[in-house]
Amino acid sequence: MRMIVELSERQSELLTQFAHLQREGSPDNLCTKQPIFVVQKKVQLAAPKGYGHRIYGYNGWHGSDFAQEKTPDSVIERFGIEPEATLAQALESGELKVNGQTIDIYDEEGYFKALGATVEENEVYITWKNMAFFLTLEEAKRYKNGYQKHNCHDCRIFGFGLGYDNRGDLPEFYSILMQMGNVIINNALK
Repeated sequence: MRMIVELSERQSELLTQFAHLQREGSPDNLCTKQPIFVVQKKVQLAAPKGYGHRIYGYNGWHGSDFAQEKTPDSVIERFGIEPEATLAQALESGELKVNGQTIDIYDEEGYFKALGATVEENEVYITWKNMAFFLTLEEAKRYKNGYQKHNCHDCRIFGFGLGYDNRGDLPEFYSILMQMGNVIINNALK
């Protein structure tokens, strides 16, 4: 069947981009045949102890923050507090100097108390929420780092294949888009 389709300039640009960036062997397809790209946002859910990633939250005279930190010391660094010794050093020596005063340190709680803080350890399960889908990595990057940057902190771009031996509609539509994009490219070369 032969068909004539009138395209807007933007549609023509997107089809050309698609055909150029998703051709076989293109580095943009991330070694995935017929990829679809998804911008995903990190979601942290509370997890029972032993079933998640450890995070530390901070509560003290600098404010409070429950953003994910991998170590207790990184919580302190986040607030610009500069103790004379790290947690490990203070535990090893058994003391910490704060404002010229030497305080005996026996455990993590004592270290943070000497700094005027409470650091809470929790565990979270990390999962990803799909935000937006794209046919090219370029458009996914434009979304994540450009016009939706304000909504994309803690986001990543993930590439999915259409599925092993998928004989449904997506591979066919992918092929149609590739053919249309190649026609535009070939006509531009004439």
